[in-house]
Amino acid sequence: MTIRTLRDHGQHYRPRMACIKNVEAFVVEMQDPKSGVKGADQKLNITTIPYVINGESRDSQHQMAAPLRDISPKTIPPPPSLLY
Repeated sequence: MTIRTLRDHGQHYRPRMACIKNVEAFVVEMQDPKSGVKGADQKLNITTIPYVINGESRDSQHQMAAPLRDISPKTIPPPPSLLY
């Protein structure tokens, strides 16, 4: 039986570290302002949340059942040129 200390990770540790280093390099490359992921800020009442991280509307995250405003169907008036 082999007793392994905290520093002796054996062969199972090495592939995991290589993967983590690749992911870390990929994330750093994505955060580069010139060649990384383009993003814009979404302005809310209290704070600013990058829309890339937000992903979807806040209403759908909280499962809101009631609408926040009147969503009744509106009629579109005809263009002014057709009235005469």
